[in-house]
Amino acid sequence: MKRLKRIVSIFVLFFLLNSILYGCGLKEQPAYGVKEIEIWGVWDDSDIMDELIKQYTDANPQIGKITYRKMTFEEYEQDLGNAFEREKSPDIFIAHHSWLADRRHRMLSQNEAIQIYNQAAKARGGCSEPPLQEEPLISLNGLHTGYADVVYKDFVIDRRLYGMPLTVDTLALFYNEDLFSEVGIATPPRTWEELAETSQKLTQIDENGNIKQSGIALGTANNINRSSDIYLMLAMQKGSEIVDRETKEVTLTDQVSEGGSNKLINPALEALDFYASFSEATHENYTWNPRMHNSIDAFQEGKLAMMINYTYAIENIRNKAPKLNFKVVEIPQFENAKAENKIAYANYWGYVVSSQSKFPPNEKNKPLECWKFLTYLKEKKIIEQYVEETDSPAARKDVIEDQKYEPEIGVFAEQNLRAATFYKPKSDEIDKVIIDNLEDVALNRKEKDQAIKEIETELKNVLSENEDYIEELERDLEE
Repeated sequence: MKRLKRIVSIFVLFFLLNSILYGCGLKEQPAYGVKEIEIWGVWDDSDIMDELIKQYTDANPQIGKITYRKMTFEEYEQDLGNAFEREKSPDIFIAHHSWLADRRHRMLSQNEAIQIYNQAAKARGGCSEPPLQEEPLISLNGLHTGYADVVYKDFVIDRRLYGMPLTVDTLALFYNEDLFSEVGIATPPRTWEELAETSQKLTQIDENGNIKQSGIALGTANNINRSSDIYLMLAMQKGSEIVDRETKEVTLTDQVSEGGSNKLINPALEALDFYASFSEATHENYTWNPRMHNSIDAFQEGKLAMMINYTYAIENIRNKAPKLNFKVVEIPQFENAKAENKIAYANYWGYVVSSQSKFPPNEKNKPLECWKFLTYLKEKKIIEQYVEETDSPAARKDVIEDQKYEPEIGVFAEQNLRAATFYKPKSDEIDKVIIDNLEDVALNRKEKDQAIKEIETELKNVLSENEDYIEELERDLEE
């Protein structure tokens, strides 16, 4: 009898040990902690990110460490591509908003991160099953109402959130106050029609036809910083969608009604007519040509009264021309434009989670922990700290409300409320085609309507090539 009890006791003990080892411990399962999260960035200095990281890791001891690496812009895309090829990508990296059109396979959405975690948590089972993540960390409704509209349009695809931008940048108008005062102009232009008249007053051309002082840097491409963005913005302000976000069809040359009238126009051609007029020697708007210095250099030298650029130009000017008396105002709009066409063209980046963050077999919670860090970055106090240290216009609306009264940055912040982009795969290729055609028009090598046709054809080619990629990506997401 005693022997039988001893056998039963041993069996019970074996059963309990087996339950502990295989029900709670030795199966492949998500660990509560993550050893390391690696982040790659381009624009953010290490001291700024390291401080934000320290605040997070101090409050989240389940993270072993988070390291931030600042890359050089010139080599970033190649280095990132090489890292993905070696399956050694960073867990979180900075991505241009346009990359979601053609590089989304490198990104892990919030939905996928939660799914990976929950599947691993359920598989763990036993007495130590971790709690499931039932709700999204970042609600789409909260993102839609709490952030600039452009963020939702760019970073949410099929109701999947792929990234979190802290800031948004838009094109604005820079002007030299001293040059304005010299000709008695008290206020900067608010419309493009006013800008053309203002530029004429500021332009100085000598008896030999040489431009001594330019009113505005428009009309060419190679010597105007961000010329492709400026042209695309004008086309969008004229009413072109460029590319339909839903159908992915090129709409660049689709006719639209002008303002509130019944008159139909080709917005792309109208925009090019206006843009090119500033480099046509026989036009009253003539003020710029291919022989001029780069637009930023000319502005810093005091030989250019107005230029269009992003926030980064402010620091460049301050560093190279600290005594230059300049201001920044909202980008002009066309007179009688429809409300929906009064946009500011955006160009910005956001942090995303790498699709390779799911690879470590014993850290199935790493993707979710990466998304928790992105959730932390969206907190109001964190964005306030970040934009104050970087002098950047926020993407978050309640921070925009606080920023919009600040000098210089306030203009960009307020513009974020009507910032716009378009679906732009292989953005570098598209920009090159636009720049080449703008330059050809400026040099009289090509008629404007021919340039528009070539831009449209290249857009269609790029979208056609990208269609197969999107179809394959969608099949992978459904599996």
